[in-house]
Amino acid sequence: MSSNSNTVHLTMESFIDFCNKARLDKNAAANFFGITLPEDKPREYTLGLNVYEDRIKLSLLSDGAEILWAYSYRKSDDFMGLMQAISYAAHQLYKKAQQDYLDGVER
Repeated sequence: MSSNSNTVHLTMESFIDFCNKARLDKNAAANFFGITLPEDKPREYTLGLNVYEDRIKLSLLSDGAEILWAYSYRKSDDFMGLMQAISYAAHQLYKKAQQDYLDGVER
């Protein structure tokens, strides 16, 4: 008599990814399976600024990966033109993040 065995081997990253996609509480799932999860490290956010002749690109990075970006035209070549472009791009990043939040997109 043979028995069917369905064994699944997951890496820790795959397990956490599965819990996130299935919207499961990863700590509760880990307790259920007797798994000890590694400590969560806080996310590191940085901003990237690329300045071109006629525009700028402002990027928001999370742990080194670009998650949001916005372009803005420079209205003038002086310092205040640069500041206005950065301010507008930052506003665009905020509006994109706000819309993602309203749409239920997690970043």
